[in-house]
Amino acid sequence: MYKPTTEIQEQSLEKYWIDKRNKKLAKKRENEETIKYMERWAESKMRINEEIGRKSESMIYSTLFKKRRAEFSRAKKIKPSKY
Repeated sequence: MYKPTTEIQEQSLEKYWIDKRNKKLAKKRENEETIKYMERWAESKMRINEEIGRKSESMIYSTLFKKRRAEFSRAKKIKPSKY
């Protein structure tokens, strides 16, 4: 079992060891937080890209529907509605 002494050299070595251990733990914590933030960012980016894809697909199909409705109305000589 370790028992500290009052020697200056031993105290400075112990302080050095504690500082290194604390830096190592801080770096580990920082890396874990970075990984979490990157995962959150990737999820958010994926959601945004999916939403953009859904909106663009919706615009394409609504435009095609409007064109086909207009073509059908002209063929049947029906007055197109406002909607």
